Amino acid sequence: MIRESLETEGPRKPLLLHGITGSGKTEVYLQATRAALAAGKSVIVLLPEISLTPQTVQRFKSRFSEEPELVAVLHSTLTRGERFDEWHRIRKGKARVVIGARSAIFAPLPDLGLILVDEEHETTYKQENPPKYHGRDLAVVRAHLDGATVVLGSATPSVESYYNAITPLKKPNPQKLKNQNSEEQNPIHPIHPGPKDKELSETSESPRLCVEKSEEPSTKYQLVTMNQRADGQALPLVRIVDMRNEPKKGGPPILSQRLRHAMDQKLAAGDQIILFLNRRGFARSLTCPTCGHTCECAHCSIPVTYHRAEERLICHLCGYQSIVPRTCPKCQDPAIRLQGYGTEKVEEILRKVFPKARLARLDGDTVRKKHVLKRTLGEFKARKIDILLGTQMIAKGLDFPNVTLVGVLNADLSLNAPDFRAGERTFSLLTQVAGRAGRGEMEGEVFIQTFVPHSPSIQFARHHDFQGFVEQELEFREKYHFPPFYSIALLSTRSRHEKRAEFTLQTIHLRLSEDPPAGMEIGLPNPNPITRAHDLHRFQLLLRHRNPRTLTKHIHTVLSKLPIPEDVTLVTDIDAHDFS
Repeated sequence: MIRESLETEGPRKPLLLHGITGSGKTEVYLQATRAALAAGKSVIVLLPEISLTPQTVQRFKSRFSEEPELVAVLHSTLTRGERFDEWHRIRKGKARVVIGARSAIFAPLPDLGLILVDEEHETTYKQENPPKYHGRDLAVVRAHLDGATVVLGSATPSVESYYNAITPLKKPNPQKLKNQNSEEQNPIHPIHPGPKDKELSETSESPRLCVEKSEEPSTKYQLVTMNQRADGQALPLVRIVDMRNEPKKGGPPILSQRLRHAMDQKLAAGDQIILFLNRRGFARSLTCPTCGHTCECAHCSIPVTYHRAEERLICHLCGYQSIVPRTCPKCQDPAIRLQGYGTEKVEEILRKVFPKARLARLDGDTVRKKHVLKRTLGEFKARKIDILLGTQMIAKGLDFPNVTLVGVLNADLSLNAPDFRAGERTFSLLTQVAGRAGRGEMEGEVFIQTFVPHSPSIQFARHHDFQGFVEQELEFREKYHFPPFYSIALLSTRSRHEKRAEFTLQTIHLRLSEDPPAGMEIGLPNPNPITRAHDLHRFQLLLRHRNPRTLTKHIHTVLSKLPIPEDVTLVTDIDAHDFS
């Protein structure tokens, strides 16, 4: 199917590759890359996390070892000199395969023929600082402009992409086609009609891939499914641990009895373990039990996190640091104490509970030193590490056949975020991290610790039921007017003067509400969930409409006539992914 798309002249339909964890998507990427190179084309491979880069680069260099200079790498941890060298090697055509994070989509490759977007559902593809763009969407656009094939791969495709692959397009009205400002029927991505696709032929180096393609009433994307693991193994057994039933001695437990027992068994058998907690640091906050005061950042309206290695309270938003007070800054009570836990505290507990186990931690603090990430993953692959503890950077894309147990220490962290995608992110994250287990000859087992075991996101992830989850999620999105049924725009004002930021957004709201297009939904100005960040007070306003052109045109028309005070920053985010 991908090969036929590569050979097609003219526009090609984007391919959505929905393959369960361990189904062989990377092998498909490698074969597709070889086919593109054989046709004289170059390739871009986008990854959502820098943590995935070392393993992916190693696989590509190993497969194409006959050309050592073939693969180039672009991501933010490169030095300026390294980035300069890679960029010019790409521009001169010496490197024909570029692997990197979202900015790699801008690589100056000649004769671009294939773009591969791995884990296309990840929100890290969205650039939150100006210029705002989404790496996945830009990949679709660049493929269309360059006449290239784009493959979006994921075990848990985004709701928007999956909708594009299953929803038939409405037949165009000839009269509307004459009008350049006619409404788009589907607001998510540009339409790229393509020919009927064929399955990707297998070669002698292929694993056992189970590939199905969707039937052709015409959709924006062509859906390809891989519903079996390449090695024939079953998906791991997922067990839900209700932490409300765990004994509480001085606070909620970090390791449940069932997870600890399972870890004992796996370590005794010589197997490897991955533990996931998406919160770094030692303790979430420092709180006084007498007056209720919580130590906050001096520049942001969020609690500071205690880091024991630095013996500092650190803001994870702006980087502000302060010393740890011995008494409550408000009431002077010495009983002030730490609340919650992060990876640093879990590491300390694991070393006490499993003193003989070889343990490593990967999070934003440990990978600051160059090559730590690559070295740690290499040691884990070589079985020099028994337990790998980490944050989101270890939750996806990594393939370690000796991992038979995965533990999710707190599955609830992302569920309560003020974001309509919170359920989707939780489901995707749990499904991805669970997929790290049982990728070799031995069966895998997953323990998910939660205080809300009946959450639909957790239950669907438990049963590896993407279809059930996406059907429920689409019903919710349609009912409450969220993407993919409506396009959204988030307007934010920021200023050191709280009243001025608020008044500016209220004025914008009044102007937008004066003569809105039919069907436009305009919310009310409200403070951001994080009301102050980097000393800037923040307010936001959400707009919705079925047609993205109507939405953006109305916003542009109003804002172009409205002067914004010099000390107020206005940010417009179309298809927003961050509401904090």
